[in-house]
Amino acid sequence: LVLGAYFDRRGLWALVWGVAASAGFAPLVFWFSNSYALLGGAVLWAIGLGAQESIFKAAIAQMVPKNERAKAYGQFFAVFGCAWWLGSALMGWAYDRSIMSVVAFSVTTQLISAALFGLVARRAQT
Repeated sequence: LVLGAYFDRRGLWALVWGVAASAGFAPLVFWFSNSYALLGGAVLWAIGLGAQESIFKAAIAQMVPKNERAKAYGQFFAVFGCAWWLGSALMGWAYDRSIMSVVAFSVTTQLISAALFGLVARRAQT
C-alpha cells in the first residue's frame, strides 16, 4: 500500500526502492536462524513482491496505450516468468554448492535490477 501510494506520486522510483529493500531478505533468511531475522527477511521479501505485483502492472498501464496493453502485459510477464524460472534454477544449483553463493547471487541480482529500474525511472521523468 505504501509503495503503491509512492508510485502515484513519484512513479517508478517506488519500484526502485521496493526492489532495493528486498535485496536484504537473503542474508537474513539464509545466514541467521533466529525468528527475528526470519521475520525481517519475510517482511523484506513481501515488500519486494508487493512492489512487483502492484507497480509493474500500474507502470505498464501508464506507458502503453490502452489498445496495446494486453499484448504488453503478455510480453512483459512472459519474459519476467522465464527470468524468474532461470534465476530460481541458478539459485537451486548454487544452493547445492554454497549458501554464500545463493546470498551473493540474490543480493547482486536484486541490486542490479534496482539500478536498471532507476535508469528507467529517470528516463520516464524526462
